[in-house]
Amino acid sequence: MAMDGAGIRLSAPLRALSMIRDALVKICEILSGSLILTLSLLLLAAVVARYLLHYPLTWTDDLVALNFVWLTMIGSVVAYHRSQHMAMKLLLGSVGPQARRVLEIAANLGEIIIFGALVPPGITQAMDGFIIGTPSLGIPMAWQGFALPVGCFALAFMALVKFLHTPKKGVLFPALLLIGAIAAIAVLGGIATPVIGRLNLIVFFVILLGGSVLAGLPIAAAFFLSTYSYIGLATYSPISIVAARMEAGLSSVLMLSIPGFILLGSLMGITGMAKSLVDFLGLIVGNLRGGLNYVMIIAMFLMSGISGSKAADMAAIAPALIPEMKKRGHSPGEAVALLTATGIQSETVPPSIVLIAIGSVTTVSIQALFAGGLLPAIIMAIVLCIVVYFRSAKEAKPTGARRNIRGTGRLLLASLPAIILPFIIRGAVVEGIATATEVATIGVVYTILFGLLLNLRRLPAFMASFWRACVDAASLTSAILLVLGGVTGMSFALAQSGFSGQLVELALATPGGAAGFMAMSIVLFVVLGAALEGLPAMVLFAPLLFPAAAALGINQVHYAMVTVFSMGIGLFTPPFGVGYFIACAVSNVDPREGMRPFMVYLIALFLGLILIAALPITSTALL
Repeated sequence: MAMDGAGIRLSAPLRALSMIRDALVKICEILSGSLILTLSLLLLAAVVARYLLHYPLTWTDDLVALNFVWLTMIGSVVAYHRSQHMAMKLLLGSVGPQARRVLEIAANLGEIIIFGALVPPGITQAMDGFIIGTPSLGIPMAWQGFALPVGCFALAFMALVKFLHTPKKGVLFPALLLIGAIAAIAVLGGIATPVIGRLNLIVFFVILLGGSVLAGLPIAAAFFLSTYSYIGLATYSPISIVAARMEAGLSSVLMLSIPGFILLGSLMGITGMAKSLVDFLGLIVGNLRGGLNYVMIIAMFLMSGISGSKAADMAAIAPALIPEMKKRGHSPGEAVALLTATGIQSETVPPSIVLIAIGSVTTVSIQALFAGGLLPAIIMAIVLCIVVYFRSAKEAKPTGARRNIRGTGRLLLASLPAIILPFIIRGAVVEGIATATEVATIGVVYTILFGLLLNLRRLPAFMASFWRACVDAASLTSAILLVLGGVTGMSFALAQSGFSGQLVELALATPGGAAGFMAMSIVLFVVLGAALEGLPAMVLFAPLLFPAAAALGINQVHYAMVTVFSMGIGLFTPPFGVGYFIACAVSNVDPREGMRPFMVYLIALFLGLILIAALPITSTALL
């Protein structure tokens, strides 16, 4: 018998399965790297044709959507092999070795069951796509739809091989009992639905979802489990709707910026642009305690809103700053906690896609929302700077090299390409050269050209690094997008349950007039930010709550800022807020490390939110 890398003897069938798995991973690496390159080229072609040739290429939208869904599902296989799928290991780290093995086996079995269960409805949904063509090219939607069942089948196969490789002596039976208990909870929730009504949401989206997340099941799989169980056991909707909503989430145009900015962050690392920028900023703030923390706050403020996605914003910043912060002795948990906090801080920096969504579904002027969003974001940034100042007070004062004009000038010149990049990206959006979903491609091209210029003498080595960056970006992108696809399905389930209307009624019935309504709205949007992710929460509830706020005399721009920050707090607060796990994923930090330090920043941001809610002038001063 042969042995695997862990020293476990492999039978011939298992050895064959392992060889198939390794071949599958290699194929998926090649395909995912190629797909992220193709996606970038398609978006670049659309920008060039529209802006320089004045000839819009409408057909690129069809190919981009097709490419995007396949990239997510194929890249998810690579991410699974690299253990990049986001999961909360808090409970695993607090139990004994035997209990930990039980939970790990149960989570592994859960992956096999959940991803396998998504294959049949995915095939049903894809087959329906043969009668529907894409808008421009008329390509049957089935070619896009088959990405989901193919990807889920591959993930289930990867999970099965992992299960077969794992020693199970003494833990398999308890793991099966745990799986059975989870299934029993879901079935009882479905049976009790006629009696308990909407209280069944607690069973599926609090007990089932929360328990699965805390037990170590990947976040995406936990979302699929709760949504799949709710639709299948507590409603009369066809189970294929789960696949349809997941596919809709994965093909959303608002997520297109994520792979571009993740690739951009990787390229800034391999070209040396990130290091040059950090070195220069480190020289400028080198004599300040917690200097790189201030750099992160400012960098997120500058970059935020460009891509329309907090995941993309963090992906552009984290690869440049987090490794350097680790090198300089910063705690990884502290670094990811601050990155998460800056995601909340910069929610209203214009041009914010959330503010655009609010303006689109309400009567509030988008221009007024942009004007009103700047000062609250500055206030939140100041709040974070105050926290950094006090948390850094006990640090020894840095003793970096003495500044001199020549050295500073040399570092400034070296970092100039990286300093210019945010202004190029922001200028491209403001001037209408590229949309928020396309603009990362301009940054990618700019960075590649810079890298080629610096590496003409070592071109083969640079191209090899570039390819690795593409595969890495595809893997991380898929891990993030799979979670967001799960959130989209859960958002649909909650909307169909009537949960949204009930919450609005509760908010309107709150005593205390305008102040009571505002307080209730804060609580409501914190919950919604965690449950529905940012944009779906706003699209669902803004048309219902904004007129009620106006009727109570609350300025709608002010109300928008309060609800956006409240939503951001929910979105980034673990264990349900997916934003926190995305920050950990792009930073390559274990989620357990950042939870405690993040609570300090969370309290400070919540105090900042109360200040903004109590003082309408913070949102209306620039109108």
